[in-house]
Amino acid sequence: VGTPRSTAPEELEVSWTATSERVVPRLRHCITRTGTAAANTFGTHAITGGLGGLGQRAAALLVERGTRHVVLASRSGRIMRGANGLNASCMRSLGAAAETLSCDSGDARDTRVMVWRGHQLAGVRCAAGAGDKGLALGIEASRMAWLYAPKAGGAWHVHHSATAAPLEA
Repeated sequence: VGTPRSTAPEELEVSWTATSERVVPRLRHCITRTGTAAANTFGTHAITGGLGGLGQRAAALLVERGTRHVVLASRSGRIMRGANGLNASCMRSLGAAAETLSCDSGDARDTRVMVWRGHQLAGVRCAAGAGDKGLALGIEASRMAWLYAPKAGGAWHVHHSATAAPLEA
């Protein structure tokens, strides 16, 4: 994401630098590495926030790289936003299986159950999160805790729960 100068008054998101320059967010093309790393084809890869847009994209990339079993964990256990990005028939055609799991990654007990539920876990990806509109300066502590729990708290619970698991990622 770049931040070019802007003079257009209709910009929806604007910020100012310390020197009072007006900047706006912009996406830029970036160069990526060529080649792809192979994923463990025998183990299961769990994705927290797996039914959101980012989690579904992570699942698709894992399957493209050879993963054969993916657990998509989310607080609700339901596919959100009309299953954008998740194409079960495409996953099956590549020889992969996906299962959904109701798991709040912000809860340590739920996360332990996800990590130790009986399948050979090869990796965990953390894509869980919560969104909110507003400025960080004006946010109340209780709201910040609610926003923080699934992302940073969830990553901590996954790390703590999976310390003894033989994960590759």
